[in-house]
Amino acid sequence: MNKIAILGGGMFGYAMANYLADKYPINLYDVDEELVCYLNENNKHKYHFRDVLKSPNIKASCNIMTSVEDCDLIVIAVPSKFIRTVIKEIKPYVKNHIKILNLSKGLELESKEIPSIVVEEELNDIDYSFATLTGGMIAKEFAEKKPLFAGIGSRDKEFLVELKELLTSDSFRLIVTEDIIGIELCGPLKNIGAIFAGYLQGKGYDCSTIGGFLTEFSKEAETIALRLGGEESTFLSTSPAWSGDLFTSCFGDSRNKKFGVSIGETDDVKSVLDEMKEKHLLIEGYINTKIFYDIARKKELKTPIIDSIYELLYENKKINISELMNKI
Repeated sequence: MNKIAILGGGMFGYAMANYLADKYPINLYDVDEELVCYLNENNKHKYHFRDVLKSPNIKASCNIMTSVEDCDLIVIAVPSKFIRTVIKEIKPYVKNHIKILNLSKGLELESKEIPSIVVEEELNDIDYSFATLTGGMIAKEFAEKKPLFAGIGSRDKEFLVELKELLTSDSFRLIVTEDIIGIELCGPLKNIGAIFAGYLQGKGYDCSTIGGFLTEFSKEAETIALRLGGEESTFLSTSPAWSGDLFTSCFGDSRNKKFGVSIGETDDVKSVLDEMKEKHLLIEGYINTKIFYDIARKKELKTPIIDSIYELLYENKKINISELMNKI
């Protein structure tokens, strides 16, 4: 691996850039010119964990062509709604046999496709390898190189071996799987659970209640994932891609949980969304909720918790916990 491009200088893109820059030169691309200039001039992020200095091995740029040319690995760290656009933009500049690692935890809103399918549709005439990394990795903790665990999925066994060797360190351990569908469903489904856990906390409920509802939510998530082609093993309690991520996001300092807490405290979804946007915090779980609500309706699946979260976020209906318990 000679050179790596990371597309997206947000929280996790920046954290991953610093992590990989210990060993490799990194091209960090972002459309935000102010952010790029700030990174190059001040050697730290303009918006997030500003105590984490940018590695001298990182070169930030707004030029997508120069960022990806001659790179062996491209890391996608943009929000899921921008994956198709970014892939279209880089296609003229990437070489054959390119390797792509996705960090996004979301599905495309219009098509409701997972990232691997979106990429396949856009790069169908190019030979490439693709994998998705997911798990309980709060960006700030990853940037600080705290001990973390994650799952990585790909249909390419050789690429899995290569990525495991590339990413594994004294502070980072990976579990590999060929279940790319399940891996790519874990993150966005987990985001919904984290919003719900935060909402319950914001309403004053204790861990026993939150834990009980998350158990029921996990059943709904697994039902959807299996119907969409994911494997049951990916959603076991021993899976860092599912259980590890769910525990981390629901009981840790995650964006989606904070979003839920604020809604629970204020009952004002729009104001909380606006506040998050001002802080440059994207809440993927907000879009994920609509996507999986629509999928569940189309597949005629019983998902009372997801239904309640959707109604809270999109129809401004408060969740009646007693009624919800009777629906489960």
